[in-house]
Amino acid sequence: MKRHQLSAKLYDENIELAFFKKLEKRLPFDTEILQVLAELYTKNKFYQAGLAVDLKLSKLEPQNGTVWYNLGCSFALNQQFDESFKALSKAIEYGYDDYEWIKNDSDLDGLRDDKRYESLLELIFTQTSSSYEDEEC
Repeated sequence: MKRHQLSAKLYDENIELAFFKKLEKRLPFDTEILQVLAELYTKNKFYQAGLAVDLKLSKLEPQNGTVWYNLGCSFALNQQFDESFKALSKAIEYGYDDYEWIKNDSDLDGLRDDKRYESLLELIFTQTSSSYEDEEC
């Protein structure tokens, strides 16, 4: 990518981030706006800001598996591994079942050497396998 293209891309991302920050101020409990904002913070490596938004989302949607998964990713990106495993376990408890994604998500790279990571993969694999078997019956 040429320098001017990269510069234009960064400029666009900054505008997008500023736009959603303003939207959040006007609509602080709109979960769709918060999800986009958290994703933009993470994409732009503002991990602590993304974590703050993900924590807010977990209070607004306490039984949403995807919200808990994203919170687990945010904790991992902030080197808060114990909290990450707790959030990821809740994600699975609340229905998060994308085994392939969790297995390959680079946000979770900091967890891969921890024995709890393999246990987490086993848990999600077991739940997705049993869900698949239930559907076949």
